Amino acid sequence: MGVRYTLHFWTLALVILPGVLGDNWGVWYSKTEICAVRESTETIRCRYTYPELTVNTNPPGRIKEGDNVNLTCDTTCKLNQSEITLLKNKQDLGLPSLQFNSISYQNSGNYSCALKGNITISSKQMILDVQYPPKSTSVSVSPSGEIVEGSSVTLTCSSDANPRVQSYTWFKENRAVSSKRLKETYTISNMSSEDSGRYHCQAQNEHGVDNSTAVALTVAGGNLRANRVTLAASSKLRRRESATPPFSSKRNRQRGNLRANRVTLAASSKLRRRESTTPPFSSKRNQRRAQHSSRSSRWMTPISTAH
Repeated sequence: MGVRYTLHFWTLALVILPGVLGDNWGVWYSKTEICAVRESTETIRCRYTYPELTVNTNPPGRIKEGDNVNLTCDTTCKLNQSEITLLKNKQDLGLPSLQFNSISYQNSGNYSCALKGNITISSKQMILDVQYPPKSTSVSVSPSGEIVEGSSVTLTCSSDANPRVQSYTWFKENRAVSSKRLKETYTISNMSSEDSGRYHCQAQNEHGVDNSTAVALTVAGGNLRANRVTLAASSKLRRRESATPPFSSKRNRQRGNLRANRVTLAASSKLRRRESTTPPFSSKRNQRRAQHSSRSSRWMTPISTAH
């Protein structure tokens, strides 16, 4: 008897179910006799249909920021709009439809339709992807702090865009640094004072462009670096001088004097070699004779003898 009562309950439920939830709700099964043991479990094969819920967007297709968009719920059965609600990211909005005048990127999300009071019965999620041009574009400098001449600096351009940024353009003093489309990073190697100035970037995608605020780069002068090098060299020289032993003892002073005498002697020998290569008119008297001889030869004329 228990089994028979159970089957009667199933029949009652199947008959009442379509009338309660709508014309398109239904469960069908083939009538068969089942012989079952008390308190056992039997499987009744059946087929069923139920109303489908869908989210529609108007206009359809790609949506960009600033468009007017309507979201509505559609069903395959006759349901009042008061029985349907919209969900955003699985949170009940309490409305059967939404109308966006000048839609924003903040309205992006996963939308679905559900039955009020039982949001577990819901449609498939529809991704509302609002596209927009680049915004919040900014430039960062690495490394930060003082820029020394001869060092390298990397500028990075950051921007929020959907779809992502397709190209970047870098400017120095509002002039493009290159005619080519560059990447989000721009590296300046071997910095000099000529690289000082105000830099900004421009991000672009298919919906528009956005410019960052300019950042100022100041390269420290080369004189500061030269002074540092000179100071380092002088400090090394002082360390070497401090490491040289002083001529404190008498023996060390004699060694120093002997070395100085050797240098003087070598210099005098070089002087004598130079003197040996000079012309023989070394004395004052010989110089006078040479001058007189040259004058006489200059005014002498040949005497011809008549035959």
